[in-house]
Amino acid sequence: VNLESDMLSTPDFFWDNEEWEAVYKHALKYLEVDNRVNILNKRMEVMSEMFEMLRSQLEVRHATRLEWIIIWLIVIEVFL
Repeated sequence: VNLESDMLSTPDFFWDNEEWEAVYKHALKYLEVDNRVNILNKRMEVMSEMFEMLRSQLEVRHATRLEWIIIWLIVIEVFL
């Protein structure tokens, strides 16, 4: 999920037109793209951890519900 892919590398356009590559690199530095990518990666990690925690909580809730269903089925079976 992290933004460490080829989309952050220099586009092919700048390999063909080297005179614009300096402008591109200056714009990357000016816009602080590396810092922004790091911030986005950290936020994505936090979101991933939160979703994992939520998934775990839902699994526990489901397991508890199934346990209670089994308990009630056993109780019903004992009285019949």
